[in-house]
Amino acid sequence: MAATLSFSAELIQRDSPKSLFYNPNATNPLITSKSQYAVSFSSLYMMSLTVGDPPQKMMAIVDTDSDVTWFQCLPCTDCYPQNLPMFVPSISTTYDTIDCNTKTCNKLREHWCELGDSDDDNDVCKYKVEYADGSFMNGTLSQDLFGLETKGSNDINFPMIVFGCSRNADDRFDEEGTGLIGLDMGPLSFVSQFGVFIDWKFSHCLGRYGNPNSSGRIFFGKDAMLLGTPTPMVIKPKSAPDHELYFVNLIDTSVDHKRLNIHPGRFLPRSNGEGGLFLDTGTTMTYLFKDVYDKLVLKLDEKVKLLGRENDSNHLCYRGRKHDPEEGKLVLVVTLHFEGDLNVDLQPWNIFHY
Repeated sequence: MAATLSFSAELIQRDSPKSLFYNPNATNPLITSKSQYAVSFSSLYMMSLTVGDPPQKMMAIVDTDSDVTWFQCLPCTDCYPQNLPMFVPSISTTYDTIDCNTKTCNKLREHWCELGDSDDDNDVCKYKVEYADGSFMNGTLSQDLFGLETKGSNDINFPMIVFGCSRNADDRFDEEGTGLIGLDMGPLSFVSQFGVFIDWKFSHCLGRYGNPNSSGRIFFGKDAMLLGTPTPMVIKPKSAPDHELYFVNLIDTSVDHKRLNIHPGRFLPRSNGEGGLFLDTGTTMTYLFKDVYDKLVLKLDEKVKLLGRENDSNHLCYRGRKHDPEEGKLVLVVTLHFEGDLNVDLQPWNIFHY
């Protein structure tokens, strides 16, 4: 049995001084990225790594809702513009493509065969990844050395990690991204590929959004500890849609300690496997079912009117303090109640944009 590795890597916000995208002259780092894009990197967390030999530096978003890890590669047929250099396979002496009709290729949801670049090549494995908003990415399934910048002076290298070398994408991706690290439970995810070496465990702690000096960490193997009050994962059967995602059970929500009284089991998957609530580091917003959302808005509206409602019919806008100046407490508390007696109080920046 393989020994359990133990290591961690920093999670960097796009506007952190440690980020390759850092712009010290930006007056408001929260609006330097185009928020209408499918993937807006200013509000996501990134991991620095190297690919190939000699190593080429990449910075990619960490996404628990994705299977395939990918980077844009040169030469590129129809890539979206990106500010950082793309990965160049021809420079790497260890780069290789994945043959078609192999077990690895067949793990992809959508794949097909194409003739390789030279007469000696076998048919290579081509793939397409589509996201919920309709954006897509396709290219060649490949493998190469990966290196992670870990805590301390010692970096860690992984031999021949499978990833997507993308050469065609729609234009909804942000130009400040170089790729994506897939961390779901799918067979080709970053975690699954070396799961046996990390005992299939990872955890992460995110820095405060909007504070460029606040970074987080992602922990693998023995370093991945469960602290505080836990909530159990909801495991879907493999025949169910999205079974590879990390589902949890949201029992109820409170506004100023007053429960909404959500119907029991509302956030559990239905009998056909559809539905449920999952954790996604690659999505900025939290999305609720409309009936639950409407209840939450009604409760919030009552409180917002008391705080001083602004004249905006489409949004819950108000003018006031985030904290009570005398009590030092939040003037508005929204709590998420999860199975297992886990109660999460949301901070103002988790609820309102200001």
